[in-house]
Amino acid sequence: MKILYTILPLLASILLLGSCSSDLDEEVLAEASVTNPIQNQTKDVDESLFAESDGAECYSRKYSLAAGFYRMLARADENVGTTLGMVEITDEQYAEIADEVQYIIEGCTTDDQKFKAIYDWITKNVKYDIDGTNIGQTAYFTFTQKLGNCQGYSNLTRVMCYAAGLRALNINGMLHMGGGLYGGHAWNYVKIDKRWRVVDTTNKRYFEIASVANYETELQPLEVDEVLMVRDDFDYSWHNGFVSVVKIKKTDAIVSIPYSIDGKMQIESVNPTSDVPSGVKELYLPASVSRLGTEDNIGLNYYGTNIEAIHVKSDNTDLYSENGIVYRRNGDEINIYYVPLGMKWVTFSNLLTVLDKNSLYYHPNAFNVVIPSSVKKVEPWAIENCPNVKYIYVPESGCTYYDFDSNWYETTSSSPTEHTFVGVAEDCQIIKGSAPTGIKPVTID
Repeated sequence: MKILYTILPLLASILLLGSCSSDLDEEVLAEASVTNPIQNQTKDVDESLFAESDGAECYSRKYSLAAGFYRMLARADENVGTTLGMVEITDEQYAEIADEVQYIIEGCTTDDQKFKAIYDWITKNVKYDIDGTNIGQTAYFTFTQKLGNCQGYSNLTRVMCYAAGLRALNINGMLHMGGGLYGGHAWNYVKIDKRWRVVDTTNKRYFEIASVANYETELQPLEVDEVLMVRDDFDYSWHNGFVSVVKIKKTDAIVSIPYSIDGKMQIESVNPTSDVPSGVKELYLPASVSRLGTEDNIGLNYYGTNIEAIHVKSDNTDLYSENGIVYRRNGDEINIYYVPLGMKWVTFSNLLTVLDKNSLYYHPNAFNVVIPSSVKKVEPWAIENCPNVKYIYVPESGCTYYDFDSNWYETTSSSPTEHTFVGVAEDCQIIKGSAPTGIKPVTID
């Protein structure tokens, strides 16, 4: 990669002609110019497009995970739980389990009787796979082998309830028992006689959903494997422990995310689990949205690669946006959170003082990257695996670049090192100075 210095063409011509060579002609200057075909994509922000607060409750700030999910489930669409959701099972396997269920519930006349017959069969016949010899987790394996981990128990419970005509959901979350954290866990919610029950067949117990105090410290729901609410423009569910947009159905170039669902519960996350329509280029996030999924599982990375810019309402206390990039607020500072994958011209905020490792990482479309003069420290691998990045504008001075020597001792430099920007285009040019604004920069060798 070649380090260049940007100055105005006229001044560059004077300096080059006056101090370097009197016979340097226009052809040489043209060869030395940086030809940058990508124009800055920064889009104007229309404040009128942000959804305003409507007084809806914020579940994550007001309730425990269990209590928040209980309230969302209470408002869920009527058909929730009437399918097998994401359970992996063939028609033949289901038919075999369904035949057994009909035998198990024979003589039962109420939903409660059917549920208890299924619950008793599972808790008496299935043993926990302590050794973890099979991690299949499928309902059919657990049914035929009478062996399973918590996911196997959960899947089998849902399939058997479905075969009995009972509505059920699969839940994944965290298990706390005896004052300690056991880790990830799977269980069910089953609707019986118009009331949901929290059912943990792995640990042989169940609760009335409204009795939240009896289970909220032990069973903490993070994911449900089904859409809970379908509206004209969006689908919603409980994702990562938040009321989330899981599907965007609008096809407009600009999509504004609502502040709440039905004016009752704030939308706290935008984390698609299916493709965002290809025509969508910009998202407007209200003050209620505090995340785009988890740090290592952002749905837009997989299903929203066409998004070019995301704008955040200025009174959002968790997120901040500038030039279409989303940052996390950290007191008076900001940290890079999400760079939309459709963005080609990436200009980081002047509020940044440090460019951390992987500030731009596995970005397929970035072509130009502008690091502002406010950045005083750049860590190794600040940009990594961005194969189309051809121009990187860095501060002209006052910035320290960190790296490691052959013994992995920390080193510093006043210019980018071989590990500062890794996996960029082979002919990437590192340019010291401000990015061009309609004027081609000139290089001085």
